[in-house]
Amino acid sequence: MEFYKHKTKIRKIIFFLLITIIIFQIFKLPYNFYYVYNRDYHSRMNISHGYCDKDSYGFINETLNQFKIFESFPLRKIYYPTPGLEGLLKKTNAGFNERFIFILNYAQKEDEDLNDIISKKLKIKNFEVDLSNYNLVKRSGNCFFWIKDE
Repeated sequence: MEFYKHKTKIRKIIFFLLITIIIFQIFKLPYNFYYVYNRDYHSRMNISHGYCDKDSYGFINETLNQFKIFESFPLRKIYYPTPGLEGLLKKTNAGFNERFIFILNYAQKEDEDLNDIISKKLKIKNFEVDLSNYNLVKRSGNCFFWIKDE
């Protein structure tokens, strides 16, 4: 009887140990702890939200740093919307500034060139934007950054 109780305890310990190992394996906990510990915030955000894909966090962040325009966060045209990126970059009290425009993940057609994009008028949040009044300052793949002519 004593041996049976001891054997049952060992089985429970082994069972919980196996469950713990399986959970660690499913969620990749050791790797994720190591990953979070060794990488800075912006590189983790760039990997999870993409440079010029997904939410284009890397392109936006690099451009904001390059042109030093954090205070006047630009307008964002959403072609493939995913929630929450504005909250990671935009201050809640920042107003609308149509001087700067990001166009992210723009699905350009094969027969369309840059002049076709410039001739377009975009409707963004109840504003109509004529890109012929803007200069293309930076482009990376399907991501564009425009500054309005002054």
